[in-house]
Amino acid sequence: MFYPEAREDRCTAALLLDLDPVGLVRGTGAGRGSGTLEQYVNDRPYVASSFLSVAIAQVYGSALRGSSRERPSLADAEIPLEAAVPALSCRGGEALLRRLFEPLGYAVACEALPLDERYPE
Repeated sequence: MFYPEAREDRCTAALLLDLDPVGLVRGTGAGRGSGTLEQYVNDRPYVASSFLSVAIAQVYGSALRGSSRERPSLADAEIPLEAAVPALSCRGGEALLRRLFEPLGYAVACEALPLDERYPE
């Protein structure tokens, strides 16, 4: 985790996840003795969502629970947070995003981007 921006009025926290597919295979014993490259050539680096979910839970676990052993008063205070997702595929579109996040008190701003400006359909 690193902080590319840290000021009194604004802080950006970034989590970098780097998967090692060879280490994952060697660490679990999966495919031992098979003698093929199949165990090393897979989609793990491209399907990182479950690994990212675990990393987020480990790094931001206390923040997600709203608890802090070191600073409990800070955990109880409201902090203006903003989350930005530069590109997100959402089959339900803007309506689904609003149904998911607005009841939780989030303001949702969406902009549909065409895959190809020459062929918007």
